[in-house]
Parts: sequence; C-alpha cells; structure tokens
Amino acid sequence: MYYSEVKEQYLANLKQSKNSITAYKAIVNYSNKTPTEISDGSFEYLEHEFEGVFFAQGNNKRQILKSTGKYLIGFLSLGGTYHLALQNKHYEDLHNSLYKPVFESLKLINDETNKALNSIGFTLEKTNKLLKKVGKVLQTKSNVTSDSKAVDQKVTLIQLKQFSDGFKTSLKAGFGGLVGGTSAVGAWGVVTIIGSASTGTAITSLSGIAATNATLAWFGGGSIAAGGAGMAGGFMVLGGIIAAPAMYFAVTGSYKKVEKIKMKKVELLAEIEKLTSLESEAKAHLKTVQQHHYHITEYANHFGKLLEDNLRMFKKHSSLKYKIFGGKMNVKQEKAFNILNQYSNELLFQLGYSKN
Repeated sequence: MYYSEVKEQYLANLKQSKNSITAYKAIVNYSNKTPTEISDGSFEYLEHEFEGVFFAQGNNKRQILKSTGKYLIGFLSLGGTYHLALQNKHYEDLHNSLYKPVFESLKLINDETNKALNSIGFTLEKTNKLLKKVGKVLQTKSNVTSDSKAVDQKVTLIQLKQFSDGFKTSLKAGFGGLVGGTSAVGAWGVVTIIGSASTGTAITSLSGIAATNATLAWFGGGSIAAGGAGMAGGFMVLGGIIAAPAMYFAVTGSYKKVEKIKMKKVELLAEIEKLTSLESEAKAHLKTVQQHHYHITEYANHFGKLLEDNLRMFKKHSSLKYKIFGGKMNVKQEKAFNILNQYSNELLFQLGYSKN
C-alpha cells in the first residue's frame, strides 16, 4: 500500500473512531509492538494529520470563524495552543484505547479471582469447624485397638494442628485489608495445595507472617530472587491488580503546558506496560484458583459428609459412662473413631498436608 493510500485509510479510520491509536492499529501489524512503540508510531501519524483535526473544515460561517480563531490563537501563542492540543489529544487517546481496556480486563480477572477465593474461604471455614469436632474425638486418651493398616493417629493430629494454625493465620491476615478475611483464607488454601514457598519450605509448615508472605509471593509470581514480583506483586494481584492511578478515574481535560502532558504520557505508558505484563499472569492465577476451587469443594463436600455421619455414629454409640469418665471404646465407637481418623487424614492430604 502506497503512503497516500495509507494516509487516506488512516484519516478514514481516525474520522470514524475519533481515536488516533485505534486508527493507527487498523493500518499496521501491532501484535509484536510494545505500548510505547504503538504510542510513538501513532503519534507520528497524528502529528502529520493533526491539522485536519485541529482546524475545523467546511464552508459555513461558524466553522470558518472557528477555524480562523484557532489560527489566530495558534499564531499569537507561537503554536503553543496547537501543540498542546496535539499532546492532549494523544494522551486522551492512549488512555481510552490502551490503558482503560487493559485496566478493565484486569479488574474483571481480579473480581473473578476474589469471587473464587471467597467461595474457597467459605468452604474451608466450614471444614475448619468440622475438623475441630473431629480433633476433639481424636484427642481422646481411650485405648483404640491397634491396626497395622490404620492411619497413625498422631500424624492426623499434626495435620489438624497445621490446618488450624494456617486457617487462623490467614483469617487474621486479610493481606493488609486488600481482601476480606474469607478471600485470604481461600488464597492460603490454594497455595497450600500447590505445595511450597519459594524457599522450598512446605507452606503447611509455615505460620504467622511467614505463611502470609509465602501466599503473597505465590500470587506475585514467586520470590523476587526467583524472578517473580514477590510480595509486592501479590499485593497487586490480590488487591485489585494495582492501586489504580487517578488518571483512570478522570482523564484530565487539558494540561496547561506541553512538557507536563509529555511527562504524563510517559507515566501513563509506564502504567500501561505494567498492566499489560500483569494481565497474562493474572489470567494464569485465575485459572489455577478456579481449578483448585473445584478440587477443594469436591473433596470438602465428599469427606465432610462422611465425617459428619461418623461423628454422629461416634456420639450415638458413646455411653453416658464413657462421656463422663472415658475409658475403653465399644466396637461401634471404635469403628467410627477409626473412620474419622482415616477420612480426616485423607481430606487433609488432598488439601496439601502430607500423610507422614
């Protein structure tokens, strides 16, 4: 396509879209271009053709007066008004066609992520209440018949304590108020299943600030040492992707100086670059969270029902004497006890807690 044809097509696109970035992207292959490259290329086209945008075209008196007025203002300000209008136009186009779409895409991803995390959190909250009841039964000092195939009661109790400690930590964390406590519990639950912190330490063995940091680091793409964004990245992803700059909420109508608008364009482009780099990672996080949402819900519901049934069986077959003094379990009690031990161990294993 010859330059004249490209120019004609660009002007047609500009007239239709009213946006210099959109018009530029319609005539070039921009798939491998960075936001800065798109900005530079689109500005070059806009700069060449801006006269037709700045000065009104037409033959009626109002348009002629409008055009003449702009010529006079431009002349008296030595072109300052013209160049300021050019820069402001390009800034606004960058905001509307590059910044706003990626921001809104990330906000949608973030909302979906936190929706899934919140749901996971509610499931784990329910599971925690149930496992507390199971723990009280398993902590009994009654002499249970030994079975070489039975799950070691001590292992299950360790798992229960790790789960309870992690739940308390995540519930209190709330990640600095970025998400609600339930979403924080969900985030912790997902990362626990994934396995280990960037240091190689099992996340199930961590508590307090260490567990919170490991969770945030995963959502940030790993530790900074490992090439990820670290805790700061986790704050960005879980806290609404980023702390949205004021420019998103209100595009400034007109900056007063050309140099200032140029500086603001640089800031805007930096923000666009950051959001663009986060988008693919945020999508990957959402996919992982949704997969584990299904996994956690499925196992929690399945084993939860079995545990509730056997808690009732254990209580039903516990005599008044046993409830007051303890002692040796009867056959039906012991059967329910062993099932509680086995199924809680299996559930916790599915939630990321080792069996040994």
